[in-house]
Amino acid sequence: MRMLVCLTLAAVLCGPAWCAPVTPLEEAVKAYNRLRDIEDDTQPSELTESDFAGMKAEYATVQANLERLCRGKDETGRAARYYRANFLYEIGYVGRLLKHSKEAYDAWSLAAADMVFLSDSKNFPVVYPFEGKRREIRSEDFASTLLEFYSSMGSLCGELKRHEESITWLSRAMDHPSTNNWVRYLASSGILNAKRELREMDESLAQRSLDQILLATKLRPDELQLVLSARHPTAQLGYSTLKWVLQLHPEWDKGRNYYAQAATALARLGYSSAAEEAQRLAQGKK
Repeated sequence: MRMLVCLTLAAVLCGPAWCAPVTPLEEAVKAYNRLRDIEDDTQPSELTESDFAGMKAEYATVQANLERLCRGKDETGRAARYYRANFLYEIGYVGRLLKHSKEAYDAWSLAAADMVFLSDSKNFPVVYPFEGKRREIRSEDFASTLLEFYSSMGSLCGELKRHEESITWLSRAMDHPSTNNWVRYLASSGILNAKRELREMDESLAQRSLDQILLATKLRPDELQLVLSARHPTAQLGYSTLKWVLQLHPEWDKGRNYYAQAATALARLGYSSAAEEAQRLAQGKK
């Protein structure tokens, strides 16, 4: 389920009405709302290539003005960066749904710097005029969108074999203040896969492997069911990675402790065979 909310509906109205001509920024906001209308009127599974083309066309009508406004350091510049980031995020989101992974990556890469800029609460509130009123968007209004961007970008980079980028974005998802155990678990699994591909067989990978197993024990029953339905990596990924790293580094003093913690968690999850093996390894047995 998407966490994103309609930005203008989430905005807080404050202050008296403004009587001013329509500005380039307001035109961009209106274009963004039309883009969101395309999504809001259609189930994700029913979005079409025509819808995608329409969204890109909406952005094309305001792109030059937005890019010009984004160079500003004032209130308008911040608002322009906010809408440019969300325009590109929505385009990438639909592009990914339609299996246009390269286009999705290109759009999200263009949004990345603005998303990082907006991760700083000091750049909020975002304030701008719209339909004669002063609108204000707070950092907490944007938090779920930012977390979704981090998670989605990290996952997409993994699919595209851009493993270092995947680790960067998934780490941001894990550290985001609004994250939860489900997001942490998926991000942790993605980081493990990326590090395995990069052959980064160091102690940090051992710790991340154990963390992935421990996170699995914190999932709700419905979340565990999703994992067991083969849609997502199980805690077996964490255990196999942990064992792989520790077998390469038998000299590590922490090895037995890692195995012992893993054994307890795996037993709780019902992986009895893996738990028994981990317990033997924790005791120094083969």
